[in-house]
Amino acid sequence: MDQVNARALVEATIAEIPAAEPLAIDDARTVVTDDWWVFRYDTLAAIESGDVSDSLVGAAPIVVDRRTGDVLLAPSWKPFDEFLAELQPGGPNLAW
Repeated sequence: MDQVNARALVEATIAEIPAAEPLAIDDARTVVTDDWWVFRYDTLAAIESGDVSDSLVGAAPIVVDRRTGDVLLAPSWKPFDEFLAELQPGGPNLAW
């Protein structure tokens, strides 16, 4: 798995999210760690304008495991750092 393929998986995932406006990956906010690619997405209008009033409410990051290629949609109801900590070996069970 490389970042290009991970990005393609995320594009396919956000294409399935119902939204009134077109959604896109905000490449400027993509984070790469040793274990994950973290992709943030928003409305295309918000990405292009930078105007928070164009943003999609509750758009939690999408995480791709660099080893397995698993795609995980982070919950919008919990701090993202807490979510990532749960993904580490020995972390809590993720079967919500």
